[in-house]
Amino acid sequence: MKVLFLTFIPSPYRLSFFEELGKHCELTVLFERSQSKYREGNWKNYYFCNFNGKILRGITTRQQDKLCFGCVKYLLDRSYDIIILSNPFSPTGFLAASILKTFKIPYVVECDGAFPTGSASWKTKLKGFVVKSAKMCMSTAKLTDNYYLECGVSEENLFRY
Repeated sequence: MKVLFLTFIPSPYRLSFFEELGKHCELTVLFERSQSKYREGNWKNYYFCNFNGKILRGITTRQQDKLCFGCVKYLLDRSYDIIILSNPFSPTGFLAASILKTFKIPYVVECDGAFPTGSASWKTKLKGFVVKSAKMCMSTAKLTDNYYLECGVSEENLFRY
């Protein structure tokens, strides 16, 4: 199985996850940034062993957010069996979801640590555009499930792992 994963940075705990996942599939991980300016130590020392890791170049939009047009060629490569957006609300994540939706390419959203706000703001509606279009929404906690529900995702499309 060929898997494409789009995420923020190569953080130590995510790298462990990708190293293990890469043992079970042909995994390509696109990182928006090489590091966070708020992290030190082993957050800056990484290597990719069991998967193909790519650090994308991008335009800084605000603080540390990047808009990475380099993800487009990977998203339109029809050889991937599954595409997972782990950064669905970043500028790159919105770009990716828009492209995938436009070209009717199914994708999965995966969030780790999203929290419901109790708000029905325009931001929540915009986030709903991304998550409601996903084939499945993966989460690690009940709180993240509630976040998805707040954005309009149906319970049938939630998967906790």
